[in-house]
Amino acid sequence: MNKPSIRDVAQKADVSTATVSHVINGTRYVAETTATRVQLAMKH
Repeated sequence: MNKPSIRDVAQKADVSTATVSHVINGTRYVAETTATRVQLAMKH
């Protein structure tokens, strides 16, 4: 199975692609609850 794209993760977590990028790269502050949603979306 292919890895999900940033777009796929953003849609599943109901956040922007920029937010997904910030969570992955740690470039900006993202609320813990939002970061958790993104991380769960990446796993599933």
